[in-house]
Amino acid sequence: MNFLSKRNSQKGFTLIELMVVIAIIAVLMAGGVLAFVNAQKNSRDARRVEDVRAISQALEQYRNTNGTYPTATTSINNSTYFASGTMPADPTATKAYTVALDTTNGTGYCVCAAYDTLGKGNSTTLPSGAAFACTFATPGAGVQGYQCVQNQQ
Repeated sequence: MNFLSKRNSQKGFTLIELMVVIAIIAVLMAGGVLAFVNAQKNSRDARRVEDVRAISQALEQYRNTNGTYPTATTSINNSTYFASGTMPADPTATKAYTVALDTTNGTGYCVCAAYDTLGKGNSTTLPSGAAFACTFATPGAGVQGYQCVQNQQ
């Protein structure tokens, strides 16, 4: 038995085979991480939609009880209008819900949340200043989307 035939009969993986396996595992992990990050964004966006709906329902309950909408968010923030006792907070610490109220007459409101995912929602702008009315539009690709709800009565 010569040296070459003995070496070929040994069991094991070559360096190329190991590198191919490592590359395949790396590609699969990258795809898994990307899917996980997208699932987190979609989960936060779904929670924002529900939170905006809960804030809107609390404002409507306030109107049914008091005859007008509140003129300050402190009127409903720590109250029985929310199941948790306080107004919902955005799932991330970097964003906040926008609650625009008619601070003079209590005749309306607009509640908006900013999405993580671009191009989603029913508005492309947030209410600003004294404007308490929502501006509804269809966000397109590359446009920051917002989910907004305004007074129902």
